Amino acid sequence: SANDTDPCGQMEYLHASLKDVRQRGRRAYIISHIPPVINLFGVLVDMVGLSNSAYWADRFTTGYKDLLVWYQDVIAVQFFGHTHQFSFLADLEMGVPLFIIPSVTPVFGNNPSYLVATADPTTWAITSLRQRYLSQAHKWIDGIELSDVFNNNNLTVAGLNDGAGKLIANHQVYDEFVVVHSGGIIADTDYLRTCVSEQCRRIVSCSMQHTEAANVSSCTSMEETLLTRSVNVAVYVMFAFGVLITVVSLARLVYHHRELASDEADEVELKAEVDSDHN
Repeated sequence: SANDTDPCGQMEYLHASLKDVRQRGRRAYIISHIPPVINLFGVLVDMVGLSNSAYWADRFTTGYKDLLVWYQDVIAVQFFGHTHQFSFLADLEMGVPLFIIPSVTPVFGNNPSYLVATADPTTWAITSLRQRYLSQAHKWIDGIELSDVFNNNNLTVAGLNDGAGKLIANHQVYDEFVVVHSGGIIADTDYLRTCVSEQCRRIVSCSMQHTEAANVSSCTSMEETLLTRSVNVAVYVMFAFGVLITVVSLARLVYHHRELASDEADEVELKAEVDSDHN
C-alpha cells in the first residue's frame, strides 16, 4: 500500500541479517537488482522530471539509507543491476559505495561486458575494478580499469565521489567513463554519448553523488547558482569597465571642447587687437 514502509518485511530482514553479521565480527556485501538511485535514462532521454525520477519510493530509500548509515562498519560494498550499463553511487551520507554492474546481454543497446573485482582480504573493500567486454571480433578482452578513468586508486565513497565530480568539466575523464558505461565499445544508442552540455553532465555527476532525487536536484541547482554568480560577476565587471571607458571618453571630449573654445576666444581677442591697431 501507499503507506507501507517495509513491503514483505525486507528492511526488517536486512536489519536482522546485518545485526547478526556485526555480532559475529564479519563483513557483508549487499547484492540486489533495482538500485536506489534516480533513473538517469528517464531524466535525460524521456525527459522525466528529477522529482519523479527515483526507482524507489522516497520512504523506501530513506529506510534503506538509514540502515546503511547504521551498519557502515559492516557493509563493505553494494552491487546492483537492472540498468544493463555500468555506473556507481558514491553518496557521502550513505557511506558505502554502490556499483551498478553491466550486463552481458545487449538488449538495451549496451555492448556485452562484465567486471572483475579485487577485494581486500580483511576489510572486503573493493580495491580494483576492471571491465572485460566482448570485442567486435567476438572475443572477451580486458577493458579499462575504473581507477585509471579517474586517475585515482581510491575506490572508497570519498574517492568515487571525487571522481564523479570530475565528469562535469574534464572531457577526457567523461569520455573514458562513457566507454565503461557503454560496455567497452561506445554504442550509438548510449544516451551519455550525446550528453555534451555542462548542464547535462552536471546531472550525470550529481546523480552519482546523491541517492535521493531531491538531493540530486539541489546539487544541480547549487552548481547552476555558482555558475550564474560567476557569469554575473563577469557581466558586472564588463559593465563597470564600459562605464569607466564612457566616463573617461566624455571627460576627454569636454576637455577638448573647452580647449577649442579657449582657442577660439584667444583668436577673437587677437583679432580685436589687430583691428584696433589698424584703426
